[in-house]
Amino acid sequence: MKRRDLVYYVGWFTLLILLGVWMLLWALGTLKFGEAILLWLLSASMLLVVIGGISGRRPASNVQLGAGLVLCVFVLIMLGIVSDVLGGFVGAAVGIILIGIIGLLLLFRNIKLEA
Repeated sequence: MKRRDLVYYVGWFTLLILLGVWMLLWALGTLKFGEAILLWLLSASMLLVVIGGISGRRPASNVQLGAGLVLCVFVLIMLGIVSDVLGGFVGAAVGIILIGIIGLLLLFRNIKLEA
């Protein structure tokens, strides 16, 4: 099995485990159904960012990083609107922090230092 295949399967199984965790919290009455779905989407977007970050310098990893970041910011804003989990400005602030972290990750991954 190639490393690329392993990352693919680990990503999907992790996503299913996270879906189960958020649905369990909904079933126990801790979260509303919409909040559970949005938190699962937030988990999925963060998983995209992590997998894109460890994938290397392939063009597909930049797409994963960008898609994960856009989805993460969108879900954080939606969580701020529909629930009491995050305030609207808290979601925007975390989104800005994530944009900065991804920018630094891309910078350090693509920089070539000269001796």
